[in-house]
Amino acid sequence: MAIGNVAFHPAFGTTYEPVLTGPKGASEAWATGAQLIVTANLLLEAGSDPAALTIAGIAAQATTTAAASGTMIQYYPNFEGALFVGTMNVAAGGFVLLLDDFLKDFGTLVDADGIHYINHADTTAPSVRIMGFVDPVGTANAKVIFTYLTGPHKI
Repeated sequence: MAIGNVAFHPAFGTTYEPVLTGPKGASEAWATGAQLIVTANLLLEAGSDPAALTIAGIAAQATTTAAASGTMIQYYPNFEGALFVGTMNVAAGGFVLLLDDFLKDFGTLVDADGIHYINHADTTAPSVRIMGFVDPVGTANAKVIFTYLTGPHKI
């Protein structure tokens, strides 16, 4: 059941640089905007609450299980200073953005439709920091600007 989430994407339009390519894992399928992790030097779709250190970035293209392991796919890397946009929500949906959410750290989840979102209810396993708001405070299922706390591309 959809709860009003939008796919993760770069914060400032489609001119995000760089777009990198990396090898996908076997039997992996994901939508554009999925969080990607690195396992055994292959890109895999992250599940809920991925470890911050393993988040390679955001899928810039969808892929299917028909694509062989090692097929090169495009992704927006999680590097120092990279900003992304995503939905702030809770598993039940209907979360309303609070002023206090600015510069706070949260975990991420994947909804039933495969869309990754920032989980306002998770402050114990954070992987992202809220850097700004796209939607005004008080908006349900609000879009926010975030950065990853750490990752393999960060120096």
